[in-house]
Amino acid sequence: MPLLPELHDNPRAERAAAVTAVSALVFLTLVLQLALDIDGVLDTDTINFGLAAFRFDITDHQPHPPGYPGYVLFLKVIHLLFPNLGPIDVAKWGSRLCGMATVCAAYWVGTRSLSDEAAPGRGRPLLCAVVAAFHPVIWYYGADGQSHAAEALLTLLLFGASVAVKARSDLRSRLLLVIAFGLAGSVRPTIPLLSSPLLVWVFWRRPVRDWVIAMGTGVAATASWYVPLIVASGGWELYTRAQRALVFDLFLKNYSLFATEEPRLALFNATVAVQYAALSLLPLLAWGGRRPPWQRAFAAVIVTNVVFYAVVYIAEAGYLSGVAALACLVPATFQCPLRLHTRLRLAAAIVMGLVFTTLGPGDMPILGTPFRAWIPTIQHTVDVETVEHFYRDRVCRAARGEPALVITDNPNTTHTH
Repeated sequence: MPLLPELHDNPRAERAAAVTAVSALVFLTLVLQLALDIDGVLDTDTINFGLAAFRFDITDHQPHPPGYPGYVLFLKVIHLLFPNLGPIDVAKWGSRLCGMATVCAAYWVGTRSLSDEAAPGRGRPLLCAVVAAFHPVIWYYGADGQSHAAEALLTLLLFGASVAVKARSDLRSRLLLVIAFGLAGSVRPTIPLLSSPLLVWVFWRRPVRDWVIAMGTGVAATASWYVPLIVASGGWELYTRAQRALVFDLFLKNYSLFATEEPRLALFNATVAVQYAALSLLPLLAWGGRRPPWQRAFAAVIVTNVVFYAVVYIAEAGYLSGVAALACLVPATFQCPLRLHTRLRLAAAIVMGLVFTTLGPGDMPILGTPFRAWIPTIQHTVDVETVEHFYRDRVCRAARGEPALVITDNPNTTHTH
């Protein structure tokens, strides 16, 4: 039974209904994002990205290394179009737009993922958009002002483009895909790296000559943004010094399995990696019985992402936003007609995500460690805002209402005004 049974024999009406439904989901996504907005920021990186739209300087963490020039350019466009927005609002709208676009991308990629069927219809792609609109990770990181929402969007688009190109036989379309991968690195360098199994899949059994040309094309596409980034950062030495300080002195020592300063940190990081992966992959509980030709590439990308972040850097669930976006394609594995148990499993996965986000705690203890892991829920946003209000109230009292410069190691003290 099709999702839009009364329109199934009228392609134009079915298309119009699908566009209307996706538009409604995009609007609902914005409403959900605004529900998580606070009078401040949920993460210090929001400040870094917002300030980068006004002045780029990675040595001053505007933004932090490795620089994200493509994403900063996107934020600069928002700033130019809406000059009255402050840095924090620019960053927040950047993630909101990416989150809303991810819902549209889920629909488009859903249609691409069903291209191996003669008459796939629009019902299952529409369900992909529904899952994206309510996914806890897509929801939260579409609101927090960081670049994780952009990673979700581009990971999804690169997957859809790869599925489309795989069905073609020409080299030109494959090289355009390689260029897209190379340029995606300017938004977040991990995007093309962790989606690289898709390129292997697309070029599998192609002549060696095609592989060589593809590698040269990828290097050129990456150099087109990487070289200007080095120059804008003050040269190679300054850039690498800033990169080492962040990656080796902070990330690896505190947020990876290589955390040796405190032995229990490694256990903590491994545990939260499993929890964040489970949250991101929640929709896969409804995996269907269809065996699409892309399922191995799909699984390879997910495994690559989870293993990489679990081992190297897993400070928050947002690093698995690309995995979360791909998980939204689970309706593309459904066989038609959709059976009742399939619908119920999908509904259960969506409801579980909503319950987690709306009713879940702000953090949770990790067994075997003295640490607590924060989780992307409404309660977490309440906790952050409570701390910010408390701190600002004390500062204002101490300054007696006069302008004051505060130097602190508390990251959650920034006001939006």
